[in-house]
Order: sequence, then C-alpha cells, then structure tokens
Amino acid sequence: MASSAQRVMEILITVGVIWVALYIVEGTFGVAFAQMGVDFGNILTTLHISSGWHSVVIQEVNQWPQFWNAVTAMILTIGVWGFKGIFISDPYSRYRG
Repeated sequence: MASSAQRVMEILITVGVIWVALYIVEGTFGVAFAQMGVDFGNILTTLHISSGWHSVVIQEVNQWPQFWNAVTAMILTIGVWGFKGIFISDPYSRYRG
C-alpha cells in the first residue's frame, strides 16, 4: 500500500507531465486549431439561419479555444492514466504503489 506522500507525488508528477504534453501539443497543433475556429466563424457567412441561431453559433464559436484545450487535456489525462496503469501499477516495474 502506497503512503499518502507517494500518492501526492504521483499526482504532482502526473499533473506536470500533462502540462508539459499540453504545452507541446498546443505548440504543434495550436495554430491549426485556432485557424479552424476562425474558419467556423467564416462559414457562418454562407449559412442561411435565423438571427437567434446565428447568435448561438457565434457564442459557441467564441468558446472554441476552451473546447480545444479541454478535449486535449482529457486525451492527455487518459493517456497518462493508461501509461501509469500499464507500466507502474502492474508487475512490469519494481514500484508497488
């Protein structure tokens, strides 16, 4: 059984790895996804929708950066959790936390 200090270190290391990975992914794909958000806004000029729906779509397009960051963070968290589950928690390593 792992001590609480080991659990805190696991959490801190996991958060650190996710921040570094998010920084790398944002640096690699961030401009492309920012452009995609702009393109979503530009598509609105070709759509014929009511003014109410138009304002709803504009609000959603303005939230695109937060959506992209949230999805990326979830994917990275699942990846780190899976890596931890395979290589740290199983008998492949000496760690028995």
